[in-house]
Amino acid sequence: MSMSQEVASRRNSYFRSQWAGGWLCASPMDYRFYPLHRRPNSSSPSSLASAITTFLIPRALSGLANYRWMLTRDPLFWKVIGNTLFMVIGIPLGMALSLAIALLLNLEVRGVAVWRTFFYLPSIVPAVASSILWIWIFNPRIGLLNNVLAAFGIHGPNWLQDEHTSKIALILMDFGRPAAE
Repeated sequence: MSMSQEVASRRNSYFRSQWAGGWLCASPMDYRFYPLHRRPNSSSPSSLASAITTFLIPRALSGLANYRWMLTRDPLFWKVIGNTLFMVIGIPLGMALSLAIALLLNLEVRGVAVWRTFFYLPSIVPAVASSILWIWIFNPRIGLLNNVLAAFGIHGPNWLQDEHTSKIALILMDFGRPAAE
């Protein structure tokens, strides 16, 4: 047997023993929960009660009335759809921004170490301090963001208190989070 075959044989036996050890460690949990997975559902009292209410009590068919009510009269449905679309746009935007920042921080330019430090700073700051910092940034009276906007003559909104701008504020706060993960 050649040297490479001997090394491959030793490597395979090592991984085989590791695999067997893993199954040995996991087997007590597997055998403990095996009866729970193989128990028939009809033996539980709740499934019997469910079967009785499902098959023996007559129900009124509503057809498409629930959907009609949801689309025409439910005040929260369109708000939920709007919030979902807002986040569907915000999450890929955050991923694209994170990729762009990562590509920029990977460049070999002068002073990139300072920018890397600023970027990774949220991972060092505890969550409570970070929350207090974001509350200060979005404060409607003395917040950093509204003061910057005021320098350009723009009246800043109540970022965290208004239902329209709070979503934007949450997305802005979320941009700093990937560095901490």
